[in-house]
Amino acid sequence: NICLGTVPWYMERGANKPAPSKELSKTDREERDRLRIEKQDPLNSMSKYVEDLKRKRDDENKSSSTKTKKSTSSATTLSSSASRIEQLRAQRLKRESEERAKTASYLSRVFTGTDPIAATPEPTPPVETDDRKRRYHSQFNPDFAKQNTQQYATTHDMNWRGN
Repeated sequence: NICLGTVPWYMERGANKPAPSKELSKTDREERDRLRIEKQDPLNSMSKYVEDLKRKRDDENKSSSTKTKKSTSSATTLSSSASRIEQLRAQRLKRESEERAKTASYLSRVFTGTDPIAATPEPTPPVETDDRKRRYHSQFNPDFAKQNTQQYATTHDMNWRGN
């Protein structure tokens, strides 16, 4: 078909479309620029959120004004609420002091390496890490092996090589 001089439909470039004019009138360009600037303006996008907030605030005011408040005897509520507040305050102060003690303990452990509150840990017997001094190797429970215990090592001669 190309040899015959006819161009297939998919090779035609916008034959059905009118050619766009590269030159826009000055007013058209100004209008497009103004619309683009308005669309990108952050104040316009914020105005949507402000309107939503105003609407929500109005709805809350309407709903709060329609609710009726119950009348209670003020003398009994004041005394019971005061005692309740004092009780809650005491619990809060106790929790805060415990948290301060925990924090101080942790920080002293981190910076000094010792815990002033906790007693010194019990010394554990040293485990022999040198495989040459161990007669047998027990992979999972090396402390259960008879020859690796401290008592066995002191009562028996561990020099099995004959040196």
